[in-house]
Amino acid sequence: MHILLIALSFFPVPNPGPTPSAQSPTAAPFPPEAQAELTRANLLIGSQRFREAVEALQKANKLAGGKCFICVETLAAAHIRLNEPEAALADAREALKIGPSKEQQARAYNQIGLAYAAQAKNDDRDTQQLAEAARAFRRALEADPNLNAARFHLAKVLIRLRRDRDADALLDDYIKREQTPALADQAKALKADHRRATGLFAPDFHLTTLDGKTITLQSLRGKVVLLDFWATWCGPCIQALPELKEIRKKFANRPFELISISVDREKRKLEDFVKANEMTWPQYFDEGYRVAKDAFGVATFPSYFVLDGDGVVTYVTRGYSPATAARLTAAVEKAFKTK
Repeated sequence: MHILLIALSFFPVPNPGPTPSAQSPTAAPFPPEAQAELTRANLLIGSQRFREAVEALQKANKLAGGKCFICVETLAAAHIRLNEPEAALADAREALKIGPSKEQQARAYNQIGLAYAAQAKNDDRDTQQLAEAARAFRRALEADPNLNAARFHLAKVLIRLRRDRDADALLDDYIKREQTPALADQAKALKADHRRATGLFAPDFHLTTLDGKTITLQSLRGKVVLLDFWATWCGPCIQALPELKEIRKKFANRPFELISISVDREKRKLEDFVKANEMTWPQYFDEGYRVAKDAFGVATFPSYFVLDGDGVVTYVTRGYSPATAARLTAAVEKAFKTK
């Protein structure tokens, strides 16, 4: 079984950093047109439109003469969100060249570490990449001991390297230093459950369903969730509908949620299909593939993700066959047992 790795989706996406004033102090004044592109990129990132954000960041850096530290650093973060760690590594190395201050060097090394960690396989057999990630995070902390995010990321890598005791000591240090309660709570949760370091947590998402309800990963906490990525033009997706209804019926009296995420091109067509086929569970119109592709890396339809009550991705399958329903049912049952 292959589990999707989206390194920065399982821990909150690193803040792209300060405004353009954080670029090299020796650089030329930041051009207003570059500022406009950088602002646009940050808005796109906020909307999970990472591919467009990459284009805006590249344009901003070009307009700034190729010396915009914050542009290149944020570009690395965006490429990791797109599950493109090789591109992220190149960006982070470029940021290392651009940023002369200790703080900038630390942030660049932090991105290098994140890129290496994302390159490592989900089963953590690629210890060389994890070791490179650990070295980068240590160099980040040497350059700037106040970059607490690097401490957290290093702890995650050490867990993946089976160095649990060292990781817990780092997490204790992180928690003492962290001023943001929500981030400190995440570190406490990681210390309590080391599975959170493996890259198996679902990315944060924010969905507004066709009937106007809001669903987030946090709002689903405590429930086993089956995410159904589909489209009305997808024949196998349509074949699977009766079985999805049966699965929903089977778990109707348990804390279970079926959520369908459609990549249809026309919202009206989707709405008509949902109504005609009595699809009464939450339905989301994923315009521009922002959740399917950018957050979950889905390119095959249908694709199914099972999440346990803590938001851990416990099962993934792509495509449809006569055995799909039985496998999904078994995966949902197993997810209940992990609670």
